[in-house]
Amino acid sequence: MQQMYQCPGCNAIVNFGAKFCANCGMPLNWQPIQSQPVNQQWRHSGVTQRQEIFTPNQSGQGTAAYIPTEIKHWNWGAFIFGWIWGIGNNVWIALICLIPYVGIIMAFVLGAKGNEWAWQKKRWDSIEHFQRTQRTWMKWGIGLAIIYFVIITLGIFVWIMDTFSGQILTVPSSMY
Repeated sequence: MQQMYQCPGCNAIVNFGAKFCANCGMPLNWQPIQSQPVNQQWRHSGVTQRQEIFTPNQSGQGTAAYIPTEIKHWNWGAFIFGWIWGIGNNVWIALICLIPYVGIIMAFVLGAKGNEWAWQKKRWDSIEHFQRTQRTWMKWGIGLAIIYFVIITLGIFVWIMDTFSGQILTVPSSMY
């Protein structure tokens, strides 16, 4: 079974090992990014052949990069860390999070589009490498959010205890 690939530039079918696409001349990188190959029927010289079609790893190639469906989901690390996550993933638009009021909206945009932007802006070894890195961001983000929530809750509790300590609830004498 001959392995065939799809050119990221023009979607032409190219043979494994070709350094450039014969159709558009784009340089090719042969790291398959799909966990399961797409099986398709192709007719060549009147004979039907079953061939596996892979898309080469296109991470880090900007807006022209193919975005695998495995990474199209919400990104908690981007949502919680915002501009810090953006610097770590070369998504410089995340610096908009530093602008007051606009930053809140940008956090939601990063949560929704963060994975796609990170895939386009930074070179990743594979989908698994990308997902592992984004899971780490998510774990740190959720951990930080929990710590922040506990600190705020304790702060409110201490404030309430300090404010009302020493005050005994009594009924005023005029109420008798």
